Amino acid sequence: METMIKRSKNRGFTLIEMLVAVGVFAIAAVVSLGALLNIADMERKSEALRAVNDNINFSLEMMMREIRAGRAYNLSSGVFSFINNEGITIYYRLNNNRIERSNDGINYKSITSPELVVNNLDFTLRGANANDGLQPMVIISIKGTAGLEKQNTKTNLNLQTTVTQRRLDS
Repeated sequence: METMIKRSKNRGFTLIEMLVAVGVFAIAAVVSLGALLNIADMERKSEALRAVNDNINFSLEMMMREIRAGRAYNLSSGVFSFINNEGITIYYRLNNNRIERSNDGINYKSITSPELVVNNLDFTLRGANANDGLQPMVIISIKGTAGLEKQNTKTNLNLQTTVTQRRLDS
């Protein structure tokens, strides 16, 4: 009879040991799944912010390139205008939290994405008077928020850049 008892003790796990092992495995799986979901969420937020960052950088670079080659800078009622290197008057303004561009001062098109909310767009002109002998310069300041609130990716942004004209006004 002693041999039967010894055999039954060495045959396998008891029900309690099995429940403890399954419980430990379940806890480890839940913790791991939570970490994976958190990493995926952070990656999605990072990708959304990168896309918005690319958009504002592209918009700002386009504006700077045109302004640098332009002339006859003018700022009136929140609308910045100048004559580009092809002789066309270009207009930039802030409307409905978007930066807009126009070739005729009437038909404006947004150059920023909906995920970018521009709260403030300021142009500061220096040396715009042809008779002052100063190098024409435009300071562009942008304040706003980037990202979507529903994705919890909102980030405040404050950008400022200086653009100087390639040649003196004549």
